Amino acid sequence: MNIMTEIEKAYVACAIDTEGSIGFNLNNGKKKLYSYASRIQIANTKRKWLEYLRDTIGYGSIHLSGDPSLATNGRKVGWNQCYQLTITSNQAGELLPALKPYLRLKHRQAALVMKHMKFKRKPGGGAYSKKKKEALKKLYKKMQKLNKRGKCKEAS
Repeated sequence: MNIMTEIEKAYVACAIDTEGSIGFNLNNGKKKLYSYASRIQIANTKRKWLEYLRDTIGYGSIHLSGDPSLATNGRKVGWNQCYQLTITSNQAGELLPALKPYLRLKHRQAALVMKHMKFKRKPGGGAYSKKKKEALKKLYKKMQKLNKRGKCKEAS
């Protein structure tokens, strides 16, 4: 991660709060070894702006949003093409503690990712214990509640 000024941290946090999401991907591995990968995504029609954010942060990948197999890439006819900056796993876990003081809308999701990082396995670390699997599943369910669209109750 690049060294960011406090203003840059606040700016990136604002981008995540307004144009982004923080969550987990559930990965179904071989032999049913489930894993949860942290992720931050910021979507916008201005690719240059996403490139600026990526360069400010120091990592992340930018790709087209939607379904590239469709003629309109999944967007409505006449709408601009949308791009997505994605920051995953360890990078998300490294970035969020620096941004947490500035997050206003997604601070609870950031806190769940930081809890999740305590469960990270070392490469080749094998399966999680039953207790850890249950704890990770709870974090995942809380994240789902926080990220649910429409009217929602506060996640406990």
